[in-house]
Amino acid sequence: MELSYYEYLKDVKNTYKARLRLVNCLKKNGGNISKTAKEIKTTRKTVRKIKLLTQKGRLSALEDQRKGPKCQWKQISSSWQKLIKKEFSKGLIKTITNFRLFFNRKYGVSFSYKLFWRICSPMLKEIKAKPGNHRKHKKKHKRKAYWREKYQDKPLLYWQTDPKYLDDIQTFYPQMIKLGLPRYQLGFRDVVSGSVFISYTYSLSTSVLANAAARFLHHLGKHQIPTDQLQLQSDNDTAIVGPPQQQSRPLFTRIVEDVFSARHERIPPGACWQQGYIEAYNWTCELEFYAIEQFKSLKEFLEKAYTYQLVYNLLRPQPALGNKTPYETAKKVYPDLKPRFYLDLPPIIYHGDEPAPKLVNVDEAAIIESKQLKKTINSSLQSGYLFWEKSSFLVVLY
Repeated sequence: MELSYYEYLKDVKNTYKARLRLVNCLKKNGGNISKTAKEIKTTRKTVRKIKLLTQKGRLSALEDQRKGPKCQWKQISSSWQKLIKKEFSKGLIKTITNFRLFFNRKYGVSFSYKLFWRICSPMLKEIKAKPGNHRKHKKKHKRKAYWREKYQDKPLLYWQTDPKYLDDIQTFYPQMIKLGLPRYQLGFRDVVSGSVFISYTYSLSTSVLANAAARFLHHLGKHQIPTDQLQLQSDNDTAIVGPPQQQSRPLFTRIVEDVFSARHERIPPGACWQQGYIEAYNWTCELEFYAIEQFKSLKEFLEKAYTYQLVYNLLRPQPALGNKTPYETAKKVYPDLKPRFYLDLPPIIYHGDEPAPKLVNVDEAAIIESKQLKKTINSSLQSGYLFWEKSSFLVVLY
């Protein structure tokens, strides 16, 4: 079988011979470009180009006319190479970049990095191949599982919260626009058991986050989880901690600490890894829920979100928990904990215009009789708003 044009060129490594072979084939075919290209297995563009070269009437035009470098590649003399190898073999400086700067300063010469690399790279490989010469991994921070091991005997007492943006999920965004689905997810996740509670909102405001935190902490207290021993950790989002110029304590912190006697912790700047548990859940629910589910209405969206929350807490085993569910992990410390704990806090949607929680002094509001207060509370619970009593204060969300 006859070699193609480029195979022949690669074999003989002579441009003139390869082109002359194509010219002879072109003459044999009577100047037919297509037939020549097919026979010599190349493109018609290549045949046409060489045919134009021969029209000048000289076979010397078939020579390679490309303009290459006029001088040879730079090299270092053998005496300098021996000196470079001698200095580098001492092992005082093991990186070629730093060694080049050292060598140029010491001997007053200026060699490029590429020339040093050609000489020193084989020696560098030998140095790295020796045992004990590999650079040890620098541990920048504690691993995520450190916190779970630290608080392993205290489930449901160390929580992380973080809003998740849903408008950057490719498969969810068209449904969000078409059906008017919420733009943000508000999540609370336990560090030890992995239990998760979520809610949604159309706008990320201070009042919404304070309402969500109050609803969540009220639920824990209702099921005999001691909120006075609880820690709720968040990042430094402006909606949670307020603007930088704010002098007073944020509303979110006041609700968590003053009303429920819990502790609100903020991660240090740049320590986003400390939010690893809630961020891991945000990634998991994006893959398992938002990226694959299809919704027909807002009601169906809430029903499926509630179902996924129950499956995650009650049925889905997690490898990090020894292939146990969050409910099974929490039940070890709270043997009286019932599945009702996860059923009683379904996801709800905040519209963003809800008023912020207010602290009302019960003594000053004595005109509200107990029966009237009870009636007001019952009607407010049906409307989705909540009341809490804390010592001499009444916390009202209305």
